[in-house]
Amino acid sequence: MKLADADILPFDYREYAERMESFADDLITLLESLGIQMNVDPLRQAVLAFQEAAEASEAEKQKIRMLGIKDEKQIRFLNDRLMRTERAFLSQDYPLYRRDEGWYKHVVYAPSYDYGYLTRA
Repeated sequence: MKLADADILPFDYREYAERMESFADDLITLLESLGIQMNVDPLRQAVLAFQEAAEASEAEKQKIRMLGIKDEKQIRFLNDRLMRTERAFLSQDYPLYRRDEGWYKHVVYAPSYDYGYLTRA
């Protein structure tokens, strides 16, 4: 009901950004422990860009709420961006398969073999 009744969709991507940073740190640590040399700058830059976008969208939501903006076009534009962001985390090419659990399409929050439903990349 919260989603259906919301003027502004209640998606907060700052938590995703934090988790993505944690996943990137874990991956870099793993690569280093295996002695694999790899340029991780593009990964770091992508995570930073996502963090900045998440902060900007949250600031925009707060501004709309604080100022009491009722412009339906502006709110719709924000909601469309939030919804497209969520959809971008779904695998379009193929679902991810986990042998004992079934099919998953979310590329960040699908259960892993080692950690089950604890979030890991």
